[in-house]
Amino acid sequence: MLKNLFLSSLVGVTFVVSSSFAAAPKLNAAGVNALGLKVISKVRSQSPKANIFISPLSLHEAMSMVYSGSLGTTRAELAKFLGLGKSDPEEVSEAYATLHHALRSADPKVILNIANSMWANSDQRVKFTKEFVKLNERGHDAQIVERNFQDKGFVGEVNQWCSDHTQKKITDVLKGPIRKEQLFYLINAIYFKGAWQTEFDKKVTRDGQFHAASGLKVKAHMMNQDGKYPYAENTDAQAVKLPYGKDGRVAMAVYLPKAGRESAFLTKLDAQVAALSKAMASKKGSVELPRFKVRYNNEKVVELFQALGLTGVFTDAAELGGIAEGEEAKINKIIHQAVVEVNEEGTEAAAVTVIGGVRTTSVHPVEIPFRLVADRPFYYEIVDNELGLTLFSGILNEAKESE
Repeated sequence: MLKNLFLSSLVGVTFVVSSSFAAAPKLNAAGVNALGLKVISKVRSQSPKANIFISPLSLHEAMSMVYSGSLGTTRAELAKFLGLGKSDPEEVSEAYATLHHALRSADPKVILNIANSMWANSDQRVKFTKEFVKLNERGHDAQIVERNFQDKGFVGEVNQWCSDHTQKKITDVLKGPIRKEQLFYLINAIYFKGAWQTEFDKKVTRDGQFHAASGLKVKAHMMNQDGKYPYAENTDAQAVKLPYGKDGRVAMAVYLPKAGRESAFLTKLDAQVAALSKAMASKKGSVELPRFKVRYNNEKVVELFQALGLTGVFTDAAELGGIAEGEEAKINKIIHQAVVEVNEEGTEAAAVTVIGGVRTTSVHPVEIPFRLVADRPFYYEIVDNELGLTLFSGILNEAKESE
């Protein structure tokens, strides 16, 4: 079925929270969404045939913790990149606190948990600033941990934290050995589990084929459902929204390029998604969706963000003096892992973003200790350094200890 081309490898899935962001007016949801679309588009341009699955919210929230400790031009660059406008770190912190509260669901069929932690390297005597701790504890409910990153059990402890907060879906984010000069790690974890508002009937799931981006036909279990859904269509794509839980507050939105229109859809992905999302209206129809699992791991998010225009925070010119006391830091590592499983019952997904920081370094010529042996004639002066005034001067052609 060519009409399903690129369903998983192109856009994966997008979790849509329709009304929750309204409770957090200071947080620009468009900034979160735009970051996700930029990342998806860039990753696909680099690996056009690979599955992609990310959490824009995890990436955005982790980078927002960095924003809490940014200054000067770095703060301005991050604000632009994250779509924060003129919001200062305190406003962003408050916005995320409001968002976390808004995302808490009373729906027993939907689980959405968000956790954050900040790890300081005690071996390097790192102490997070009081302001940085305050903003991230209040806004992101961040756990503060001090550990010696060189300890044998450190990597395992970090991975266990990630496992605990993703229901064991993500267990091996960090790998050793850890650089001795690593100052800190900032970590965000998101876990989601939602049952469809109307579950797919397993009895009508059929054996079918999925036409992969590679050109191969892959066996797939195609789930089928008839009903009334938010739906939109244009010349390039179809879009449908499948709700989770009782109230449908959280949904999966699927944007399916029409056969032969993949390029037209991809080249303007952000505009296409915005237009189709806005045009959705309730309509009767049928949905055929494959069961699938995707595990995505990107350990080169720094390079990805640099390609998207964020540069200064990764250089020695980074202004992150608000993170650790007495330290000038830069971001040296960003890892993003995400997993998703979609079946007849619903969807389970998790993501972890790890951000690492090190000290900035200035490049200086290697200094070689000098050796001056005044064993031949030389000129000399006695000067007033404050005035720049030469009080005495002379040339010593012969060293004598008596006049």
